[in-house]
Amino acid sequence: MCTLAQKWSKITADNFFTSIPLVDDLLTNVVTLCSNKPHLHDAIKASNNREVHSSLFGFNAQMTLMSYVPGPNKSVVALSSMHHDVSVAEQVHKPEINLHYNATKSGMDNLDHLSTMYTTRRKVNRWPVVLFGNCINVGAVAAFIIWQVNFP
Repeated sequence: MCTLAQKWSKITADNFFTSIPLVDDLLTNVVTLCSNKPHLHDAIKASNNREVHSSLFGFNAQMTLMSYVPGPNKSVVALSSMHHDVSVAEQVHKPEINLHYNATKSGMDNLDHLSTMYTTRRKVNRWPVVLFGNCINVGAVAAFIIWQVNFP
């Protein structure tokens, strides 16, 4: 893997295709995880006996696993290769990993919104057609952003 890409790229991903081995391979910065992943310990998942606004941290040589409880029976699980401490913002009682994820996830949310509002896809069950439609959607959003930068 290229070391320059590791230095310059910062990736924030959502939890759909994310797993601990994938983060280990890519060394992405902050991702969220579904709590039903087989790699997670039961203590990380949501439970009745965890206090609201409490955080649990797990450390590896290159990754930090964080579990935050925003409300009763809810749990936010995030994995970061950028943060290596248990820093929690005192004003909002949220871990720094969670605050960083919330600050940087807007690009993916905006791409999802634009590609669903203005889509070229059709409802089909054939994955090559779905993949091609997604590529066209992402390319159209990228072309629109480039056009807006060049002609404000």
